[in-house]
Amino acid sequence: MAAAVRVAAISASQHKHDHKAPKKEKTTVAPRFNDDVEFVGWRKYQPAMDKIYTYPPVEYFVAFLIVANFFISITEKWIDPLAGHMNPDRRKYADTWNAIGLLFNILFLIEILANMYAYWLWDFWLVKGAGNKWSLNGWNCFDFIVVLIGWLLQVNVALPGPLKLLRLMRAFRVFRLFKRVKSLNKIIVSLGRAVPGMVNAMMIMLIVMSIYAMLGVEFFSHSFTPRVYEELSSVSGGVGYTDEEWILGDGTAPEYVRSGSW
Repeated sequence: MAAAVRVAAISASQHKHDHKAPKKEKTTVAPRFNDDVEFVGWRKYQPAMDKIYTYPPVEYFVAFLIVANFFISITEKWIDPLAGHMNPDRRKYADTWNAIGLLFNILFLIEILANMYAYWLWDFWLVKGAGNKWSLNGWNCFDFIVVLIGWLLQVNVALPGPLKLLRLMRAFRVFRLFKRVKSLNKIIVSLGRAVPGMVNAMMIMLIVMSIYAMLGVEFFSHSFTPRVYEELSSVSGGVGYTDEEWILGDGTAPEYVRSGSW
């Protein structure tokens, strides 16, 4: 009996051991540049530039520049609130703001050029995702557009019509911080992934509100208008007027309609 119990205990222990979750193997990120590949010509310093660009103090410095530019933009709107982006020449301290803007444009241009050189060409515009599928690198494209617009405004390129609103893009420079700070980047990525579900919920709400709006018009469209028309007709002695005359109160309507005393 004792031997049977011992055999059962051993088999149960072996069964439990066999069903243990396999240990996850540690994954190591392969280096971007292979040491066996020799870069020549203008690409000679790409590996060194990649190390400099991804060096943590450099990333912190760029993040500091983005935050500093954001607070300087707030200070500019605080001191010169009437000029705005559409009338930059009316600013009280236009020369000071232009000098500060030129400084940040130069620094951001150096940063984007270093990024483009270190990741030229496809690694800058594209990123490899799941399944080794290439997709557009949204953050780098956003950086490129923001820096490009900043320099278009810096050299006073004449922007026609609605394109003048591109001046407002300077306020969105702080969004580049989401690329630098990993914790903020995770939040933005999570919100982006939640958008499809939110769009579905929005469509359901839109359908329900549209149904309610149609039913409301059907049930209540005649609840108030006839009574108001009857009261006005009784006051005017049965004189008929068009809807436009009653609503606008023009010269053809009675004085009590135009004055609003009814």
